[in-house]
Amino acid sequence: MAEKRSIVTVDWRRYGDFSAVGQLTKKIFSEVDNLDVYPIQVLDQEKCRFFRKKDNASIEELVDWPIYQDAAINLIRNKPVACFYVRLSPHKSTLEFACKLACVFGNVPLVVHFMDTPHLGEMRESTSRYIMAMYNFLMARADRVYTIHDSSVQWVENTYKRRAYVLGNFIKDSSFNKSKKGCARRINVSYFGSIDLKMNAAALISFARLVSKLDWAELSIWSNSGVWGELKDLNEKKDNINVKDSHMSDEEYSKNIQQADYLLLPYNIDDSSVEFLKYSYSNKFIDYVEGRGKVICFGSPEIPSVRECIESRVGIVVTSLDQLEAIFSSIESLSIASSEFYGANFENKRNEIKEKKYIFINEFKQYLSSLEVPGSGLGERKVISNNNANDISKNLEFLIKRKFFDKVTHKQSLAATISACMLKSRGYRGFDYEV
Repeated sequence: MAEKRSIVTVDWRRYGDFSAVGQLTKKIFSEVDNLDVYPIQVLDQEKCRFFRKKDNASIEELVDWPIYQDAAINLIRNKPVACFYVRLSPHKSTLEFACKLACVFGNVPLVVHFMDTPHLGEMRESTSRYIMAMYNFLMARADRVYTIHDSSVQWVENTYKRRAYVLGNFIKDSSFNKSKKGCARRINVSYFGSIDLKMNAAALISFARLVSKLDWAELSIWSNSGVWGELKDLNEKKDNINVKDSHMSDEEYSKNIQQADYLLLPYNIDDSSVEFLKYSYSNKFIDYVEGRGKVICFGSPEIPSVRECIESRVGIVVTSLDQLEAIFSSIESLSIASSEFYGANFENKRNEIKEKKYIFINEFKQYLSSLEVPGSGLGERKVISNNNANDISKNLEFLIKRKFFDKVTHKQSLAATISACMLKSRGYRGFDYEV
């Protein structure tokens, strides 16, 4: 029997780790049943870890230790690869490896996925230019471009002159098993996710400060990001502010979401944070709705997650500290605020979101099912039909200015791979290039 077609995923995060990105990637590919999935976790400029997704959606490592990227490429050459999937992020080593794959397997379709827009302002100018050159190269080379939410579609099209498709979180009822809430003395508000200075740290501190003064509420923060400053002090001094480790199984995640009385989506409300977040979308919003949780969304309506919460009417939206304090002035005030959104019509609104979001994952599955395993010609160039075709050579020229060979590790750099593939594609036969 012929070997099943394969897709290779590339990211710096471990496939399925407890992060918004890791969980979403795992959720997306749990829906893909007609392809073998081989996740690659890029560790640094030299090494990576090579996995295979098992039938139960967990992963096993094909080699029990980190391997050189060139060795991973040789393993890939022995697979009937129908597609490469790259989660775009400004992680230099991951981008370099993705560019290597795009050059070496030039005839294999490449899918790139924006789960956030790149923020390069704090990097050195040379590093920023290098990363953007790799972004431009991958975008020009990509067969399909996806973004996490429709709010960033126009940004992708304006920036890269490429059509963008939406591929984001979706409601999967089987993910959440019904779990009864315990008889808690306090109303529990829980937040699941990272803590970031530019995104949500100030909002979390404001909310924790408010809850710490209440004897009828408690805040649970499930995060591996660590806490500092006032939030750390509140966690240590107040028994109703609890920071908990978020290393948990899917079943524990489901249970903890369903046992919370309210689920928090916090965003900083200062102008610089709102600008930083204007194309950022929270996967947790859909997870919360999936678990039929009561959502409290704290942030500016200019942020996509907050705006969707308003439009779908499945959560309490708070846009100022004064409004937050008014809602939490008493149990009765909180109950009145939530009753507007969590009545008899909630299931209908939830189903509308479910149907809308599942259209995108179905489109992705249809695209994957249409792919055929291409020939195995090393370095063959796929014809790019979009307006970015002329940009490929320009971007390659910039990349090739980087070092050609690393004398310390004796490994070929990205520039070496690109140069060799370009020469070979132009008919130069003076060497027998092998990755």
